[in-house]
Amino acid sequence: MGFAFRKVLGKGYAEHPLNDTMEHSAAIAVLNPQGRPSGLIHPPCNAEKIAADLQKLAKETTL
Repeated sequence: MGFAFRKVLGKGYAEHPLNDTMEHSAAIAVLNPQGRPSGLIHPPCNAEKIAADLQKLAKETTL
């Protein structure tokens, strides 16, 4: 599972080299108890739907 990210030079970087930002994915990785990928949650995030999905995954997952 890979997530994209990159360093972006900020405005005025030449004069202030610490002026940069990090662009990254807004997705959330869901891992099972063994640390393996179980899914991805993509925006827009709905808390009720995420909670229901996680409860379903928890019931289906064995340790």
